[in-house]
Amino acid sequence: MIKNKFKNKKNIITKYILGFLLIFAILVWALVFEKPDNNLNIYFLDVGQGDSIYIRTINNIDMLIDGGPGSKVIYELANAMPFYDRKIDFILLTHPHSDHVSGLIEVIKRFDVGQVILTDATSSSKDYLEFLTIINQKNIPTKIVRSGDEIHLDNHTKFKVFWPNSSYKDKSVTNLNNTSIVGKLSYYDFDVLFSGDAEDEAQKEIIELFKDELDSEIYKVAHHGSKNGVLEEFINIINPEISIICVGDKNRFGHPHQILLDNLTKQGSKILRTDANSTIKIISDGQSYWTKTRK
Repeated sequence: MIKNKFKNKKNIITKYILGFLLIFAILVWALVFEKPDNNLNIYFLDVGQGDSIYIRTINNIDMLIDGGPGSKVIYELANAMPFYDRKIDFILLTHPHSDHVSGLIEVIKRFDVGQVILTDATSSSKDYLEFLTIINQKNIPTKIVRSGDEIHLDNHTKFKVFWPNSSYKDKSVTNLNNTSIVGKLSYYDFDVLFSGDAEDEAQKEIIELFKDELDSEIYKVAHHGSKNGVLEEFINIINPEISIICVGDKNRFGHPHQILLDNLTKQGSKILRTDANSTIKIISDGQSYWTKTRK
């Protein structure tokens, strides 16, 4: 009897020690993993017919631009983010269409969010109203931006807003695509231009305002490569080495349009697509960059 008690006590002590060692190992691994690698990591997530881009800086500050349709973004974030990280510092919604805002609903429910960045263009859609309701319920700070504003993710990485150039408060908007936040992410000498769903009309005005600032190594193609977002002058000024199209497989819209593909090819830009390449990862040390694709 005494031997059994001693044996049980020994087993309990052993379990506690093993549990402690396991927790200690996880913490050490997490600290090593969390150590800055001096690279900016950008994931163009494969969420189907929609946009969602996850950005992580060298100091592990992160931003999610749009959430795509549905909840596939949750699965994609699980592959991009460290498993123990339950906070997203910035969420940026380019505009209130469901293929950009829908996935953000589940993200905000599941993650601690530092700040939501958006415009004051509104929509009466169910997804957008639910998105606003959850932000309010969780008391998440919001920031309305327009051209000229800058979001500093850390000391080395910033997002400069080029569009919209005016407020939409109390205004009737006929085309929400042209209210999209368009801006450039810069990390030292490396730049990525994000264009939401901004169409030709908005692109022309952006050229007038920021022609000398649009040049970028990477271009997130506007509006999934639709025909109304293929302004050749816009592409020429950006002069992208790589153009990334966030688009769903065999979508009913016929995206991307052949005219856009021809314009990008004419410019000499390499084309990557989430329907063909799945999630696309861009890694940069601030001078050079390289790409990884799931397919």
